[in-house]
Amino acid sequence: ERVRLEPEPVRLSEALAGAALVVSHASIGTVSGALLAGVPQLGLPRHMEQAMVARRLEQAGIGLTVPLGEAAPDVAGLVQRLLLEPAWRTQAAALA
Repeated sequence: ERVRLEPEPVRLSEALAGAALVVSHASIGTVSGALLAGVPQLGLPRHMEQAMVARRLEQAGIGLTVPLGEAAPDVAGLVQRLLLEPAWRTQAAALA
């Protein structure tokens, strides 16, 4: 719906409070913040540690991930699923 770019660092907890979805490289800090906020997540990992964290998002039912090294992921399709299927937000809220 809308994207906001900030020129300065922001408080993650404040930014996540109104978020419908988090798209990140699945770093543990961002994933943890989104988990505490009850926000579904899409992981786009760039290395093995992030891929392992992103995989746990899927296992917990709070997000989806693009497998590490996937050449042409359907990011738009994954975003739509996470935003339109209520189970993702329900599970993320339950874990929060």
